[in-house]
Amino acid sequence: MPESSLPLPLKRCAKCPTALYCSRKCQKADWKFHKMTCAATGGPSIASSPISSARAPAPSTAQSSTRNPFDFLSDGKYLHTLSEKDALTALIDSYRLRVEDEYVFGVGISSESLYGNSKCPLPHFQKYLDLAESRDGILPPWWTQKKRMQCEELAVDESQWSDIKYAVEKSDIMEHYDDPLMPMKLRMVAELIYGKTLY
Repeated sequence: MPESSLPLPLKRCAKCPTALYCSRKCQKADWKFHKMTCAATGGPSIASSPISSARAPAPSTAQSSTRNPFDFLSDGKYLHTLSEKDALTALIDSYRLRVEDEYVFGVGISSESLYGNSKCPLPHFQKYLDLAESRDGILPPWWTQKKRMQCEELAVDESQWSDIKYAVEKSDIMEHYDDPLMPMKLRMVAELIYGKTLY
């Protein structure tokens, strides 16, 4: 069945780009079979985890000082503390998690988003970037039109974790980043961009 005819978007394995699942339950049920190919394409298998943490190393959250990352979030400077690639990925994932939260809470689901059955959610993501650019200081000083284009390309690259055409849940974010607080960090970034909380 083509993905576009499914009622909800598919989720991909957090470790490799090849496996797609309709739910976490299906992903767990398939792990016994998928882990052999997943380990071959994405790295060593983690037998204790039915859904692996990440196919690539988690983004670095090293701070330029010893400040708590939540201090940077409240200042609107969290993305400034990350490497360029990690900041682009976190920006994309803040959008992906916000779209997921809108769906889960039934609030503001856009017809242009993944859950609005859009075949290409890029225009919706571009509006998110427009809004981020309109907020003073949220985006790092290195942000340029060229970096925006790189961000948009990364957001639709099917070989990457942060592909906006695939749904992501809170648990996926925690596993990918190996950080139980990462969903909260990404939600705070999205709240700064939107200028409001979801609820």
